[in-house]
Amino acid sequence: FSVPPDKWATITLWLQMTDWIDTNTEQKYRSQMLRNQCQNFFLGLETVLQHRLSERDMKAFSSGRKLFNGFCKLLSENCRAHHEVKFYADKLCITPYYLSRVTHRIFGVSPKELIDRQIVMEIKALLTSTELTIKEIADRYHFESSSYLGRFFRRHIGMTPSQYRDLH
Repeated sequence: FSVPPDKWATITLWLQMTDWIDTNTEQKYRSQMLRNQCQNFFLGLETVLQHRLSERDMKAFSSGRKLFNGFCKLLSENCRAHHEVKFYADKLCITPYYLSRVTHRIFGVSPKELIDRQIVMEIKALLTSTELTIKEIADRYHFESSSYLGRFFRRHIGMTPSQYRDLH
């Protein structure tokens, strides 16, 4: 969609705030602050777009959005212990296939990818802000072993948890 000229100043301000967060905050707070900044942007965008959508589009958007929001809430509460899409789909009383369709429509990725991203993001935060051992983190996130956590982390980040901790 096109951005009206009178809204460019607002978008520019949002981008400047995002840049400030990126360059002026400590690593352990930066990702959370950037995530909040992005979430605020998309919530604001959703508010603006609601006026441009038809009632039929809004009903489809609203029901999918409610499911997606429910998934995100469940994910933030349960990602430590539950890494499988089926758990979240069952909690939402839908099939894993339907959850996949919803997450693709709203966010453009699979629910498994969102689960893995959440887990990786939380592990990164623990590695940079705590002295927990890799084994303790593996136990906290219900990985079979610290080596399994290491393989999972390397697959997503390209380095081991120890290398990540040393780097950050």
